Formats: sequence, C-alpha cells, structure tokens
Amino acid sequence: MTTGTSNRCRCRPLLAEVALLVTALGGISNTARAGTLPDDGRLSVIAEQGEGVMIAGTQELYLQVVLNGADTGTLARFVLHDGKLSASADTLRQLGLRWPGSDAAKGMLMLDSLPGTQAVYHVATQRLELSVPVALLDRPPERIGFSQPAPPQIDPASRAPGLILNYDLFAQHGQGYSTLSATTELRLFGLGRGVWSNTMLTHRASDPAMQQGRNGNVRLDTWWQLDLPGSMRSLTVGDTITGALPWTRATRIGGIRFARNFSLQPYRVTTPLASFAGEAVLPSTVDLYINGMRQSTQDVQPGQFQIDSVPGINGSGEAQVVITDINGQSRVVGFSMYGASDLLQAGLSDWSLELGLVRRDYGIRSWGYADTPMASATGRRGISNHFTLEGHAELRGSFHQAGIGGNWLLGPGEEFGERAL
Repeated sequence: MTTGTSNRCRCRPLLAEVALLVTALGGISNTARAGTLPDDGRLSVIAEQGEGVMIAGTQELYLQVVLNGADTGTLARFVLHDGKLSASADTLRQLGLRWPGSDAAKGMLMLDSLPGTQAVYHVATQRLELSVPVALLDRPPERIGFSQPAPPQIDPASRAPGLILNYDLFAQHGQGYSTLSATTELRLFGLGRGVWSNTMLTHRASDPAMQQGRNGNVRLDTWWQLDLPGSMRSLTVGDTITGALPWTRATRIGGIRFARNFSLQPYRVTTPLASFAGEAVLPSTVDLYINGMRQSTQDVQPGQFQIDSVPGINGSGEAQVVITDINGQSRVVGFSMYGASDLLQAGLSDWSLELGLVRRDYGIRSWGYADTPMASATGRRGISNHFTLEGHAELRGSFHQAGIGGNWLLGPGEEFGERAL
C-alpha cells in the first residue's frame, strides 16, 4: 500500500509510540488517533513500522474483522476516504452490529457515526480491530450450563442376564426361646425386557407361644418393571405403591402403575437452577464459586451471557462470579441463592397413574387384597422456577377425594447478577 512521505526527525518514532499507547488504553473515544493524525474523527492506521500514517484519497478495502477482541472469521468490504472508514449497512449487520434505526438503514455508513466505536486499521495484516459497546452487539444472550454432561446410554444388547438374591437375617436367643427372621429378594433380569422381583419374609421360633400365627413364609411383593431411561418413565405390573405428596398418603396396591421416574437419570437436576446474567466487552473467563468453593470455569464471548449453575446446596447460600477478560482485568459479583428440593424447574413435570386393588394385612398374609378396585393420580408441574403446582386424586367405589396445592419460593428473582436479561 502506498503512503505519503515526509521528512522525519529523530523524535518522530517516539511520538508515534506514545500515540499508539494512548490508543491501546482507550483514551480516545469514537475514532482513535495515531502519530500526527488530527482529532477530526479519523480512524487509527498502523503501518508495518508501527507508525500512525495519513492515507489520502479513496480506497476500497477487504479486511479481516476482529470485533471486541474476538476474530469474526469474516472478510468484509470497507471504504477508506480521507482517513474515515465506512461500510454498508448490510455489512455492519452481518458483523453482528445493531444501532438505533439499523433495520431501516441503507447505503454506506461512517463507523464514527456509531456511538462509542473505536477502529484500528492494521495495514500490514489487512486487519480491522473494532471495539464497540455491548449495547451495539446483536447477539442473543449466550446460555452456559455448569451441569455435568449426561453419561452415554447403555446398549440393551450388551446387558447380560442374571439372578440376584438379597437377604437380611435377624436372630434372637433368650431363656427358653430363640427366633430367626429373614427378608429375601429374588431378582431376575436380562431375559427379555424389564426386571422380575419377588420379596418374602420368613419367621421361625422355637417357643410355640411366640409364634402367634406368624411362623412360616409370607410373600411381600411380586412385580415386573419396565424402565424407559430416555423419557424417564417406568411401568410396573404387580405389587406397587401409589404416588403421593407431602399432604397425602401412599397406598400399597396390586395392579398397574405408570409414572415418571427421575432416578433413571440420576445426573438430571430437577430443581430450579440458579442463574447469573451479565455482559462482557471482551472475551472473558467466568468462574463460579458457591459458599467459597469453585464449582466450574467457563469461557464467554463478547456480549450478554447467562450462566445456569447447578446449586451445590439445599437451602440458602452465597455465590460469587468472577469475570476475567483477556487483558487480565477482573470483577467480582456476589449474590444469594437458594436450592429447594420441593420445587421443579419451569416446564418440568412429575406424575404417576395407578389402577389396582388395595393390599390387606401386608406382611401377615401373602394374598390379601380388597375386592373393590381403586384408581389414583398424582401430578406436579413447574409453572415457574418459583412456583410448583401439585395435585392428587383417588377413587374407590363410592369413595373419592381430590386436592390441589403448590410450593412457592419467596425471595429474589430467578436471575441474579449485573442485569436481568
């Protein structure tokens, strides 16, 4: 590229170096100066020798654009006219910039017409460094989760069949008597889909007066269960327990139960996630601390961002977010957080449906069931991260009951930090 020539004295390189230092420190607003460039809105131009130079006339340039320290990977067209740089409105929108009236803007626009914009044109590398306020960045808030990644699904073909016997023994000996009790579970899996299970209680006593009709074997539960990890659902046929809420009672039945089963994805967090909303002018690193312990580190790009973090507590606690940009400058933002196990994330549901016969004399008789069938339904729904709606209903013959309730978290908004998105 051709630049104007002039006589130089020994102090000229020193003046250029000082001017570039001022540019790096952001001491010139809108358009930066370099060398002897007058303060009339022209951009800063850096030649191969690191000097600020004047470029006269009109030039058409295709430059690699670096926006707020992040390489856009875009080769954009600009026009340099008498030291002022302009670009078409479409080019600026493609770079991710928005300004008042940008949707209707057409034609060429001067960069210095954008408030708070600084531009540095590197002649040697044909690169343009733009520094704009976050308000001009047209990017959706970047959402970052600190949740652990889900483990890979197990291939059903790799499951081997097996048989498990679990047992619990209890023995007691006294003057003239001795007793022995055993609780056993026999579980069969791998033969087709689902798992078969049977539990039994065995009691033996040497003193007939202590038997009280309980000497022998009593069947407890027999069931077959099919689990669907992908949708977190379970189907149970046989002896089971109905769903319940803190203000209702669970019932043992023999029948069918179809329900949500969060235990199939133990890594899944069902409670609302604490959030931090902020913004970064330059590419930055965000560290999250909960009660003084660092939970995770994430990189964010220039613009607005929101970090969803898994609460490491059950109850109230304190969190800190440390934002460090590429220049090493840090700022710390603290906020309070609360983890409540009774709440569901917004849009998440928990439910169960049952149909069967109520168990009678459980642990005393093996086949004690009521004659009249019953139906039960239980549901919970996260309306928001602060409110969870719940309800329960039962029906058996002429008896029926239903109720509705909820859990409401009183406190700050679900998003904390520098600003609400």
